[in-house]
Amino acid sequence: MGGGVRHALLGVGMAGQTLLEALNLGSFKGLWHPKVGGYGVESLKVVAVYDVDEGKVGRRLGELSESLKGLDLEVRAGLHLDEPIPSLKLAGNLRTPEEIADEWRSLQVDVAVNLITSGGFKSSQAYAEAALKAGVCFLNATPSRVASNPGVVKAFADAKLALAGDDLMSQLGGTALHRNLISFLDKRGLRVVKSYELDVGGGLDTLATIRGDVKEAKRRLIGEALKAELKYPFPTIAGTTDYVDFLGKRRVSYIYLEGEGPLKSQFRLDVTLRSDDPANAVNILLDVVRALQAARENGEYGAPPEICAYGFKLPPKPMPLQEAEEAFARKYLPG
Repeated sequence: MGGGVRHALLGVGMAGQTLLEALNLGSFKGLWHPKVGGYGVESLKVVAVYDVDEGKVGRRLGELSESLKGLDLEVRAGLHLDEPIPSLKLAGNLRTPEEIADEWRSLQVDVAVNLITSGGFKSSQAYAEAALKAGVCFLNATPSRVASNPGVVKAFADAKLALAGDDLMSQLGGTALHRNLISFLDKRGLRVVKSYELDVGGGLDTLATIRGDVKEAKRRLIGEALKAELKYPFPTIAGTTDYVDFLGKRRVSYIYLEGEGPLKSQFRLDVTLRSDDPANAVNILLDVVRALQAARENGEYGAPPEICAYGFKLPPKPMPLQEAEEAFARKYLPG
């Protein structure tokens, strides 16, 4: 095991800034796993941050938020290969994958953390290509199919690199809660007949997610994640339904389930979750970055199933959430 994990952050939106705040603190109340793969949070060192927003590129992190004053880094220009996002003005000095790869080599980056806005399908794939060229492990928190693409997984395995994705599943988000409710009902001997989940939030990522192509992609992959909890098929629909500007970083998830019990008795379950969306992502991101570095050091190349199923909605090999958590703990958590 080396002296630390040097990583590059792609996207300095609400989730990215919250992750940076956690790294700036080093240890904080609510930290889930102090050690993962032998690494503490203090072992994580962010060496570069990237964005494409004209209002962020070229500025110091401390200028973006008071909570980031201790991180003396300038936001570098990233790459953007997708359709323009409403309300986002792109910087004029955006980069190519080759330029990004050269920079990562010179900075000796271990892991690239992809937190760009949902809908950046081509951009996410280009960042993954840059990681391959630079010899860098890759965490894909977006719904772009990177770790779930067999060709990409093989390329990372051949390069002796580890990859994790796709679409981050937060510690306490609508999908994680929905999956656990389905699993709980199944373990209690009840049959899930149908379910749906409606999510509403603020922030640029939510605004991008309600675009037609992104919305449908997210619906499909969340549906696949939910169905991994049961051995029988059932109709389910889930995804972001609308953008509410004043919600900011808050997210509201409404979950509805119908089921059957003894003697064909019926029940309905309604749950509403209101939470801080960026904070929900922090512990999973910290865990996965450390696990990826440990996997690479242990010769686990490609897309390690324990990491992907633990932290993402669309892993290459889906498994029930409890099974994924137990597998991750056996391999990457102490004792």
